[in-house]
Amino acid sequence: MSVSSERNNLSRKMSEINKLKQELLKQKEKIASLEKKVLTVRATIKKTKNLSTINSKCSEIEKLNKSISDETKKENQIQKKIIQKEKELDVIQKRLQKEENSEYIKRKREEQRKLQELENTIKIQTAKQQSMMEEIAEMKRLPEEITILFLASNPINTSQLRLDAEVRSIHEKIRMSEYRE
Repeated sequence: MSVSSERNNLSRKMSEINKLKQELLKQKEKIASLEKKVLTVRATIKKTKNLSTINSKCSEIEKLNKSISDETKKENQIQKKIIQKEKELDVIQKRLQKEENSEYIKRKREEQRKLQELENTIKIQTAKQQSMMEEIAEMKRLPEEITILFLASNPINTSQLRLDAEVRSIHEKIRMSEYRE
């Protein structure tokens, strides 16, 4: 699972736990209200002398105690659900931590790989730069002006060569070249 889905699960579980805790509070309020009614009925029993009223109030107390017992069972069930959800939350938190660690490691590896590529590129560029510097130094050692010696001959037994045209052509090419000075 991805980190975002684990975070969504974590958020959902926390929301479920909060709802259960709110439900638990309502349950405790119901129990407190029932216990308050029991106390009110007992106070009424203490004040009255009529036997039938006392009997009816005692049966009312029994009903209230049964209701309290039922509500307490519901409260216990809610507490069990909360405990279960908290266990599930703990499992999700552990998975989330594991996913975050895994993602962190992947990110670090990717950064290391990119850093290694960058270092390799720098080495290559440094080698190219060094090579260019050596070529520049070699070119600086060349003389500023180059003298061209043109030797030509026209053998006697052969037809006349156009040596003057060849010399003119070479002169034109030199004049047209970029570094002719």
